[in-house]
Order: sequence, then structure tokens, then C-alpha cells
Amino acid sequence: MRQTPPGRSLEEQLAEIAQEVTLRGEAAERRRQDEIEAARQKRIAWEAAREEARIRYAEAYRVRHFEAQEAAWRHATRLTEYGSAVRTRGRPEPTPKHGSAGQRPPSSASTH
Repeated sequence: MRQTPPGRSLEEQLAEIAQEVTLRGEAAERRRQDEIEAARQKRIAWEAAREEARIRYAEAYRVRHFEAQEAAWRHATRLTEYGSAVRTRGRPEPTPKHGSAGQRPPSSASTH
């Protein structure tokens, strides 16, 4: 068993031990609070990154949607212009696919 050093009473040693236990407990509580705060900050940063990603995705989706609408609008405009030209000038002759230019493709209907 440990003997008390000369000049220090058991009460003094017990008071020192109690103080050390208190200090260590306070230090452990500070570490726990620091860990809680670090986890909170990490969660806040993660939520901010998630929100930023959501905003970027929504913006990219809108851009793709508007590009598709623009392409459909251009296509409709070309068809409208073509229809107007057909009404104004008459139906264009098809481009010959067989033979030389100026020749008509062979007719599939027979003349009897």
C-alpha cells in the first residue's frame, strides 16, 4: 500500500485527486462538445453542398428543356415556311432518284 509523503495529509491528497478527476471530466466534456460541434459543421457543409447540387441540376434541366423547346419551335417554323411556300408556288417536283437529270423514274403503274 502507498504511504503518504511526509508533510502531506491524506485529506490534501484526496482533495488533489478530486480536483484532478474534476479537471479530467471537464476536459472530456469539452472534447465531447467539440466533436458535437464538428459533426454539426460537417452536416451544415454537406447540406449546403447538396442544395448547391440540387440547384445546378435544376438549372441544367431547365436549359435542356428550353433547348428542346427551341429545337421544336425551329422545326415548326421551317414546316410552316415550307407549307406557305407550297401554297404560294405550288408543290415542288421531287428530285429524280433514278437515271440522269431530267428523266422521270420508271412508273410502277402499267398501261394496258
